Amino acid sequence: MLTVAAVLLAVCVTSLGADTPAAEGSTTADVKITSVTVGTLNGANQCVNPLPTEIPVSTNVQICVRTTFHNNGPLQPVDLSLTRSWSFVPAEGQAANECLVSHSQGFSPPHVITFNNTNASVTLTRTDNYTISCTRPSFHTFRFTSSASANTGNPPQPVPDPVPDNNIASQDVTFGITAESDIEIVSQVLRGADCVSDPPAVILANTDNVFCVAKALHNFGPYGPAAVDIFFRGLASADCTINGVAPPNVATATRGVQLQVSVATVIYEYFTIRCTQPSNHTFQIENITSPHDVHVSDPDADPFVGEYALTGHAVAVFAQSDVKITSQSLSGPATMTPGVPFELTLNKTIHNNGPEGPLAVDITPTVTKPADCTVTPDGNNPASANLSVSNAVPVQEKF
Repeated sequence: MLTVAAVLLAVCVTSLGADTPAAEGSTTADVKITSVTVGTLNGANQCVNPLPTEIPVSTNVQICVRTTFHNNGPLQPVDLSLTRSWSFVPAEGQAANECLVSHSQGFSPPHVITFNNTNASVTLTRTDNYTISCTRPSFHTFRFTSSASANTGNPPQPVPDPVPDNNIASQDVTFGITAESDIEIVSQVLRGADCVSDPPAVILANTDNVFCVAKALHNFGPYGPAAVDIFFRGLASADCTINGVAPPNVATATRGVQLQVSVATVIYEYFTIRCTQPSNHTFQIENITSPHDVHVSDPDADPFVGEYALTGHAVAVFAQSDVKITSQSLSGPATMTPGVPFELTLNKTIHNNGPEGPLAVDITPTVTKPADCTVTPDGNNPASANLSVSNAVPVQEKF
């Protein structure tokens, strides 16, 4: 049997093979496809309009395939049989049943139609209409194959074809299937490391402190389940790091979180915050969501409505240092006259055993005295001292 194929691609015209001149008494027939056009029907029911580049998910779309072919001779007349096949071609990871392609007349592939008593160089045309639809957004490919054969006699006998290269052809057509999912962050709360308790209001300097951000995501549809990417950014003071990276732009992402329609999904993020300077600090966690699949879009025009959340928290950062008075001695006169002022000198050594330093310490004297005495600190007594780690500092006070 001789076969001729039709190539289908967007709006595509293909000529295959070369014409074979007639020969006296020849018993061969060069059956040839002269053009294949893939498109959509216009108002006059002609297959001339271009194909859509995008198709909404779960939407039936009509396409048409117009094939022109003829018997290039020299044997004539012959009976020409045109065979058409059509199918969805799943890519890796795609299910065979997520797309359908069906013939408008209910034919099942392969389907054969016969054109009887076809003379040489008489052009024949066949237009087939198909309905395609897909249930998942992505690029999806459909394959259309046409072939033709020449026969004579009853019962039919195949006619040899002198140009077999133009007997069969196939073409894949790829569409972008699109969908919409309205995905929002409906709540976002900052918690402690266990994601249950309140976040700490006080943390220690130079230590790792874990915080949890619990957020509820909701897919309001219409498409689902839909995969979503969640982008995080941490903002904090210059002396702090978030997850080991210095602000202001600490950005990470969790990709491909699956969200069912109308089902709230709670996502937990953990952030390790470390600050070096004792002070009051405020840090912020930003979140924004975006559809993971390029074929899924969010219908909200403003990306910061629903898809964006900002949570801030203030903490007091404290440092720890082991400050000691390593020695202290009080000196003054051995005897004194009642009612006559005299001076006492207090000598002490202060030491910072760390780990924080240098740091300023307050020096506050506490005096215990007899009931009939008064004690007045010297106005020049130091009220503070700056202590480096492992450095002894002498301090003198007078009373």
